[in-house]
Amino acid sequence: MTVKKEVQTLIVPPACAQQKLISFLKQKTKGEIPYSALMRLIRRGEVRVNKRRSKPFYRLQAGDEVRIPPYYASQKETAPPFSLHIVFEDKNLLVLEKPAGLALHKGSKTPCSLQEMLLNHFVDKDFVPTPVHRLDKETSGLLLLAKNFATLTSLQKNWSQVEKRYLAWVKGEIKKETILEDYLLKTPHKIVFSPQGKKAISRVKPLLFLKSKQITLLEIKILTGRTRQIRAQLGLRNHPLLGDKKFKEFTTPFLALHAYYLKLPSKALYSYPSWPKPYWQERFKKLI
Repeated sequence: MTVKKEVQTLIVPPACAQQKLISFLKQKTKGEIPYSALMRLIRRGEVRVNKRRSKPFYRLQAGDEVRIPPYYASQKETAPPFSLHIVFEDKNLLVLEKPAGLALHKGSKTPCSLQEMLLNHFVDKDFVPTPVHRLDKETSGLLLLAKNFATLTSLQKNWSQVEKRYLAWVKGEIKKETILEDYLLKTPHKIVFSPQGKKAISRVKPLLFLKSKQITLLEIKILTGRTRQIRAQLGLRNHPLLGDKKFKEFTTPFLALHAYYLKLPSKALYSYPSWPKPYWQERFKKLI
């Protein structure tokens, strides 16, 4: 069903101060207008800030008046296949447990995204909670979100103070704790080791080796945040994660990567994976 949205005049709340105009519009229109169309509306002067033309990346101030022109939006009537699982929340932070298969952002191949779910769930909030970091679509586990723009920018600037650890099953045996340090270069089709790439550092600690399956359960602490860092560093060493189709590892129907630990300056949070036996059992918790 397609409905027409009338002219909207919004006052920028303190929670959105210093947010870019384009980002503010994307949230307030719930993603119903494509990014490229929003840019055209701004550049044609149909979007106004304090009754004047503005630029897409103008930093809004609390109290600014933003005019959104009329537009047509398609309303979906089907329920999303996922639900939001909130692990922790305070006035500035939100921590979700993201299921495997849920993409963070909407795309042509993602009928449901976390972004859409957040826009619908927090429809009455001044600022829609925004992920501070990313998890791949097939990766499950703890995801940190900011509930206002000031917190978002502060966490991004001080990200080294937040500790993240993962659990992963990999092919083959890894016998001792190791620091992986590489330069990863993202090409159009894959990620490769290259001196021209960005530095990636991870600490991998073996927890358990299943001899019958020739697989190792690892605890992984990432010290840098590169695209698909864990999958690339281990896959390129011939220890691909189970279920990682990027490295043609079809041992399991799921990607065996779970963000299980998140340490904030004032709190530590845990989440255990819902992998089927024998990949996850209660006794494995004693190893962590």
